[in-house]
Amino acid sequence: VAYELRLMLLGFLLVCATVLANCATGQCRAGRVPIDGVCADSSVVYGAEPECTVPNCKRCAQGKPAECEECNSNFNLDSNTKQCNPAPAACTVPNCKRCAQGKPAECEACEPGKHLTPTKKACLTDCPAGTYLSGQTCAPCDPSCAECSGAGASKCTACPAGKMLRYADETKLNEGGQCVEQCVEGPECETCGLTIGGTKYCSKCKGSNVPLNGVCTSNAARTRFCTTAADGACTACAAGYFIQEGGCYQTTRLPGKSICTTPTGDGKCQTCANGLTTVLNMCPLCDSTCATCTVANQPNKCSTCPPGRYLDASKACKLCTETSNNIQGVANCASCAPPSNNQGSVLCYLIQNTNKSGLSAGAIAGISVTVIAVVGGLVGFLCWWFICRGKA
Repeated sequence: VAYELRLMLLGFLLVCATVLANCATGQCRAGRVPIDGVCADSSVVYGAEPECTVPNCKRCAQGKPAECEECNSNFNLDSNTKQCNPAPAACTVPNCKRCAQGKPAECEACEPGKHLTPTKKACLTDCPAGTYLSGQTCAPCDPSCAECSGAGASKCTACPAGKMLRYADETKLNEGGQCVEQCVEGPECETCGLTIGGTKYCSKCKGSNVPLNGVCTSNAARTRFCTTAADGACTACAAGYFIQEGGCYQTTRLPGKSICTTPTGDGKCQTCANGLTTVLNMCPLCDSTCATCTVANQPNKCSTCPPGRYLDASKACKLCTETSNNIQGVANCASCAPPSNNQGSVLCYLIQNTNKSGLSAGAIAGISVTVIAVVGGLVGFLCWWFICRGKA
């Protein structure tokens, strides 16, 4: 009897040990279910869990092999289909908060303090040439401007080569004006002898007029800026102005501020804006393709470029549309920066689709409608002439 009691006690202890091992705070542990007070192996009770059939799934829903609950790394769970889709490539635009879906090189929103360019290829602290700050993004300037202070053709603050800036309000120079035709020799100007940034300015006027900021100005107003004049040109300028190629210029406005930053008290230039040193108190000019340079009149000695150009490896300023060695230009690009290490396409900030005729889209549409109307009228007349008149 004692032996049988010992066996019963041992069996009881084994059952308790099993219960303790398989139960936790009144609940069965993972992979076990309660059967008659004992936590039994669920695979024995229900059969083995079906194998997950969702590709790239780390764990499927219990009893649902076609529904994923957790995907492998580099895959995202689709909450609707319960499938695992490849995670989108990381955004490659620096300082971008969010890129477009499936487009890692196209930004939708920039980090605070950065502004999105029109091409959505860059997030910058300052809006690039050819754009202006509108809200938190950089908006395109009017196509007639190289730079601007706002929307519209009257807000240009810099002009493309061949055009000069006519300020809208002399008391608000920072707001800019319109880009108009460059100097043309004619009734007012005798010689357009000064070229700055690819734009011609008058260096010698006809009659008693003299050049002020590159434009012929009446003799009545001459005394306030030109102290000595001869043969349609200034030979000495007043304080606050500087002399350059027969004209007097101001450092507070274009084109003067692109040449000189600090005038002397006797109408000459003390510090050149283009990086060069004055020669006889006058600034030598960079090549027309450069904004600043290290040597005058040399296209391969640029330091910085004007709007619409980038600095290549040879220190030449190329158009954003041009290809130079290992740098590829971008069609219709009006504002850009060179790629890192001078390899690959330029980083284009602004695309401008312009037609070679220079006509606006509205003008082209109007011409097209007129042509269609004329052709239609001609066809109608011919039909009447040959058909209706023939029956008469």
